[in-house]
Amino acid sequence: MPSQTKQLMNIYTLLYNAFGSRNWWPADTAEEVIFGAILTQSTTWKNVEQAISALKEQKKLSFRAVAALDERRLAEIIRPARFLNQKARALKAFADYFGNHYRFRIKNMKKRELWALREVLIPLKVSTCYAPKFPPVPVQSFHLIQSNVSTDRRSEATV
Repeated sequence: MPSQTKQLMNIYTLLYNAFGSRNWWPADTAEEVIFGAILTQSTTWKNVEQAISALKEQKKLSFRAVAALDERRLAEIIRPARFLNQKARALKAFADYFGNHYRFRIKNMKKRELWALREVLIPLKVSTCYAPKFPPVPVQSFHLIQSNVSTDRRSEATV
């Protein structure tokens, strides 16, 4: 691990041990964190929750399922999140990227250094819908995954 990464992880560990989980991102899984990060662009969290609930009801809240879905069908499911065509395109693009590079496994993605991931993600400037050359995921979601931040208010599951 580069020294900067070690330093940041040491700081994170100290803060986590001192204050515990902040439980600020309501999600059951690491994938759901990424879905939420993509869907929350330009809309309210209430709308995101409705879209995530619809994905759960349809059993489509996984990037493997999204990769297999038709983009129009995905847009219908995530309608509450607004900008449904752009977000469906973004989810599909990330699903393809995630499948091709990490075989749909968060643990495979965690093997990459955060700095290497940032090389791809920084040009996004946290936008999820307008960067066709890059996987459409905000930097924050990768930071959450890389740093093992707790994402579940109910069970303290970590990403």
